[in-house]
Amino acid sequence: MVFNIENNILKTDELSICFVGHVDAGKSTTAGQVLAQSKTINERELAKLKKEAEEKGKGTFYLAFSFDTTADEQKRGITINTSAKQFRSPNKGIRITINDAPGHRDFIGNMARGTVQCQVGVLIVSMIPSEFLAGISPLGQTLQHIIIGNALGIKRWIVAYNKMDAQTVNFQEKLFNETRDEMNRIMKKCGVKPTLVQHVPVSGYNNINVGKRDSEDQKKMPWYTGPSLIELIEDVGVIEYDLSTPARMAVTGVRKVGGIGEVVTGKVITGKFTPDMKVDIAPVTGTATIKSMEMFKSPVKEAYPGMDVGFTLKASTLKEKLEPGAVLGAANTGLTTVKCFEAEIIFLGHVKQQIHVGFKPHFNVHTARMSCNLVKFERIIDKNKQDCTNVRDYATGMDRCRVMFQPEKPVCFEADKKFGTMNRLVVRNSKDTIGVGAVRSICNDKYNANFVPPKKVQKMEQKKNKTRTKGA
Repeated sequence: MVFNIENNILKTDELSICFVGHVDAGKSTTAGQVLAQSKTINERELAKLKKEAEEKGKGTFYLAFSFDTTADEQKRGITINTSAKQFRSPNKGIRITINDAPGHRDFIGNMARGTVQCQVGVLIVSMIPSEFLAGISPLGQTLQHIIIGNALGIKRWIVAYNKMDAQTVNFQEKLFNETRDEMNRIMKKCGVKPTLVQHVPVSGYNNINVGKRDSEDQKKMPWYTGPSLIELIEDVGVIEYDLSTPARMAVTGVRKVGGIGEVVTGKVITGKFTPDMKVDIAPVTGTATIKSMEMFKSPVKEAYPGMDVGFTLKASTLKEKLEPGAVLGAANTGLTTVKCFEAEIIFLGHVKQQIHVGFKPHFNVHTARMSCNLVKFERIIDKNKQDCTNVRDYATGMDRCRVMFQPEKPVCFEADKKFGTMNRLVVRNSKDTIGVGAVRSICNDKYNANFVPPKKVQKMEQKKNKTRTKGA
């Protein structure tokens, strides 16, 4: 293991990875198999999971039950909330945190929360042709997960081609090559450099090429001579963090623990946290002191970027309840509640609608989700790099825009790119990802409390809300 700090630069091979992909591609099962092959789940625990799954009529989901722990998830057979587990890799002993994210389009916001500050994305793709095509279709989630992961800070991708042992697939080299080539094209289209993507054929359920490669794997896929999924994860390499950046942690949850009290959980994004450290909290303005810290139920004395940690706080001056999306930061380092901001947004090619002032999309930024009013176009550049600011008053697909937004509720994020994912945005409308971008400046002095959308846009929003209500 590598863990070294020199001149405020942290070098570590410890990883946070996120399993993503279209619903029913086998994410949770493959993630559970990784835990089994690393001996994080022992044989007795596996037998217990299998018995529970069979009793609920979900026998083939037993590995997924290691992540899908709620009654609703187990009954429906889908992941709803992102859940995290930690394991030591079997070959190199690297400490790795797995985040298993939802694949269903109804829970894309939870998927985005799980992606934030993960360095590696493991994209699970079904090799069954009908399931693969469903994933990459306009209503599928494969493309959206790539776009969101890339926008929110995934540095490396591993594409795992699952269900190689399915009857319609039968370990075919030609089918694998065709699917891999198509995924390379899609990844490139979504802005991912080919050099940052690796590919591996697997069967998550039957442990084919997930852990160590053995003679049976080689007999079934003699044409594949590369590493297994776990070996690819272990080979990501050393990652560096600049610890001179002020500490920030994005809150993922608040829960009560018996004998301890209220524990604030989240992902450290920048800097370093320690017990007795004073912190500011936003957007629920307040201050507190860290009383204690833990990571997966074990006490820790220091928390660094990429770590999932829990804090207990004391001497708090909070006037409101902490919720997911809040931010903890080192005291007196400029943590700001945002009421107005400018962002650079690229609207995606499939967007056909005209986006006017008054448009109210949803944003994902770190672990926060919020609705924002578009109050002004500062600049509109079309796909041909022509300035259209004085030609038209709306944006559409493939436009790159500098836009001013006002959140409907107070939120906290950063404009400086040194804070990493704290300034990265995913723009969504209904259940569709329509753009990605970054915050360029926080301009609370330009906040207009009396902003009213144009009547045309008001009618469009009312029609959209009626459609949502009818669909619900």
